[in-house]
Amino acid sequence: MLKIKGVTKIYDVADEKIAALDGVDIEFRKSEFVSILGPSGCGKTTLLNIIGGLDKYTSGGMEINGVSTADYDDRDWDTYRNHSVGFVFQNYNLIPHLTVLDNVELALNLVGEDKRKRSERAIEALGKVGLRNKAYKKPNQLSGGQMQRVAIARAIINDPDIILADEPTGALDSETSLQVMAILKEISKTRLVVMVTHNAELAREYSTRIVRLFDGKIVGDTNPYYSDGNGQKSPESQKNDIFEQIKAEAIRIENGVISSDISALSDEEISGAVKAYAQNIGGVKFAVLATGKGKLITPFTSRIKRSVKAEFREKKAVSGNELAAVTTAFALKKEDRAAEKQQEKYEKKPAMRLATAFRLSVTNLFTKKFRTFLTALAGSIGILGIALVLALYSGLNAFIDRQEVALSSYPITITRSASDYEAMVSTVISSLDGIDGKYDKNKIYVYKLVRQLLANQTKENVLDREMLAAIHAMDKDLYYDIYENYGLNFNIVKKIPSGTNILNYVRTTSLYYMAINTSSFWTQLPENKNLVLEQYDLIAGEYPSGERDVVLILDGKNQISDINLFFNGLDLESVNLDYKNSDDVSALTKDPDDFLGQEYKLVRNDSYYTKNGAGNYVKYETTSPVGTISAINEEIRSRVGGNYTLNFFRGDKKDSGAYTYDGVFGGSLSVKITGIIKLKDDISIGVLGTNAIGYTKALTDRVISWAWESNVVQEILAEKSSEWTTDTQLSDNMRRYGYAVVPNSISIYCKNYDGKTAVKAELRRISEERKAEGKSEIIFSDLMSVVLSVVQQFINIITMSLLCLTAISLIVSALMIGIITYVSVLERTREIGVLRALGARKLDISRIFNAETVIIGLISGILGVVITYIASWPLGSLIARFTGIGGLVSLPWYFAVILVFLSTMLTLVAGLIPAGIAKRKDPVKALRAE
Repeated sequence: MLKIKGVTKIYDVADEKIAALDGVDIEFRKSEFVSILGPSGCGKTTLLNIIGGLDKYTSGGMEINGVSTADYDDRDWDTYRNHSVGFVFQNYNLIPHLTVLDNVELALNLVGEDKRKRSERAIEALGKVGLRNKAYKKPNQLSGGQMQRVAIARAIINDPDIILADEPTGALDSETSLQVMAILKEISKTRLVVMVTHNAELAREYSTRIVRLFDGKIVGDTNPYYSDGNGQKSPESQKNDIFEQIKAEAIRIENGVISSDISALSDEEISGAVKAYAQNIGGVKFAVLATGKGKLITPFTSRIKRSVKAEFREKKAVSGNELAAVTTAFALKKEDRAAEKQQEKYEKKPAMRLATAFRLSVTNLFTKKFRTFLTALAGSIGILGIALVLALYSGLNAFIDRQEVALSSYPITITRSASDYEAMVSTVISSLDGIDGKYDKNKIYVYKLVRQLLANQTKENVLDREMLAAIHAMDKDLYYDIYENYGLNFNIVKKIPSGTNILNYVRTTSLYYMAINTSSFWTQLPENKNLVLEQYDLIAGEYPSGERDVVLILDGKNQISDINLFFNGLDLESVNLDYKNSDDVSALTKDPDDFLGQEYKLVRNDSYYTKNGAGNYVKYETTSPVGTISAINEEIRSRVGGNYTLNFFRGDKKDSGAYTYDGVFGGSLSVKITGIIKLKDDISIGVLGTNAIGYTKALTDRVISWAWESNVVQEILAEKSSEWTTDTQLSDNMRRYGYAVVPNSISIYCKNYDGKTAVKAELRRISEERKAEGKSEIIFSDLMSVVLSVVQQFINIITMSLLCLTAISLIVSALMIGIITYVSVLERTREIGVLRALGARKLDISRIFNAETVIIGLISGILGVVITYIASWPLGSLIARFTGIGGLVSLPWYFAVILVFLSTMLTLVAGLIPAGIAKRKDPVKALRAE
């Protein structure tokens, strides 16, 4: 079964070569209890390690079941240790963070045995050593004798051919030693047990053979074995050994080749052995193993083949044609599959599953919970830094994205005088990029920036009906609304309540009306109601539905300025001269009912304007003292700035005879505030800007209709005053009286940024078509897109800079985890030795530590992301407190997943070096580690 021929093992110690074994020749039977005795340093353990495949001999040879190990590679030795050898160590070498059951199952784990079968076999093995009830204990909960019995159970779990015991009783008391020796004695009845010991008394009592070593040589053997027939073997004993060898070959045959050296056997001996084998299994029929190779490789196997054929014919188990296909030995029939299962076991190459590697790492990490947590927490710092940067980046981008709807506040505009700002900015940016391609370093190049800027200078748009029709023909899915701004001045007046104190100047009991400057504080609502309600909340009343309805507009905090209230006649005392001597700047509060139902008058031109003595149309003159009105307006300018003025109309029109609306301004249209809207919390600037009153397109149409019918407009159109030398001047002056044929400007409100891009492409297409037809092109501007692109570029630059800085801490964290993993390698060195003794590959060892780094990296990533989410709330609130913008710290889930993955991969990379060190450790030295 096992033959060692002239084995020498030499160690290099400093500059000296030490021979641990010196030409050892020894053979072992399939089942016997061999004790190896000798003084310390004589080579006992070295011989045991060579037999177990843990150490490699320097010269000589070793045969296992007749197969030379001269060409064995690491994979072959791993398979050999896993299937053929079980180790029992003096110090037990149980893995402390695993349960007893897990320790025993390890060898089966390496070949991927099913969990249920694995547990059943482990429990069975523990039952053989009397520890079935200790299966779920940890090793530190057992006595020394119990731990050694667990080690024996682990050694026999995979049904090995050889049990190697290195001083199995060295750490036990005498009574426990006897129990362990009794177990080993029982095991030796069915397999080879080789024990290294210093206890000669136990060896004599329990061993069937004692081998003595001295200075690396065998100096004594009480029951030697020689497979070649020489020595003290009787012919019958030799025949039995031949039979055992053939039987073993039948079980362990690989690839249809019998490689045993049976040249010394006669045909009669082979035939007798085959018949003896047949008789030994109770006359069970043989089955054929056909490999299709066509011939046998070893020269002497044909004789075995002949004997097998003869036996098959005799038992009539197979036909002649089937016998012709036989190329190798035999196996048992289906009723008894034990031999086949044994062979299948040897065909399984040990390969630890990833799940097993992770389980071993998890159990190890969780035995050191506090250290694992601190390591993961330290590793999460880098992820935390990057996550916070990305959260801020995402929050800013999300804020910009939320403004996509608000981009309609900054629509694509087409005005009579327009500049292509995007082209201008692109020109400036491209100038910073320099010359494309190669350039002469000895030359100075002048970039023609001025010429390119002049090419994009202000141009005139001809806003005619044809252009409007082409623009309105665009795909309506690309935009919300096309707003035509006619730049009209409405004749809107508001009654001043009796007794009102206006800036301490006017106190009146007469009926006064204030003229409202609609160009400053009134705005037309987009026709698309959804566009407004996506940005504004209706907080009171109803949304305007007709020409008589207007809406009051508040900002995102339900605020409106006192200037808006004052100049819209809603609170004429909100701006008071007493404020200049007051430190009280607290906000005034109003109820919605204070504004809902407030009424304005839209007055016809003929009621609003009258001819003066020079024949010019002027506003209806007030009978109030001019000095008083002038003083009021002067005070307004000193208080609020600008050109804001108030116009008052005294309710004493001579032909009316009554101080009523209709009496003062006949044929007017009553307009009321029907609703109040406020900007949504997550939008900074809305489509309606900061104007206080929003009116419908229907009111604009009514103004234009009335203006056309008015005397002032008709007379102007008929006379075309000479002071208006151009159509533009005429058009501008007509707008003062509420009349226009074409809009003053066009605003296109887009649904989102992509829609804006598509609309601009359409406008360029229409412009090219118009140019081709000899018509004026369309010059449009989209200043907000330019601003946003610049802002986005700055955000990207700042984000990348911060990411680079935080990446340093991430790399440091990963390296620290790599160092911690190396410490773990040092701590688990003996565990590495145990796993290698059980047949674990080098790859399996590296997988265990790679799994450990992956787990720590995963925990680090999750911790970093979780802490980021927790920190986002107070940090976001703090930023919102200073900026007034909420939601600026927000980490999207996909960034979180990427960061966890990044953390895992970085720590995996950082752990590759310590994992590589672990897999290269010498198993013999690893088992000796303290």
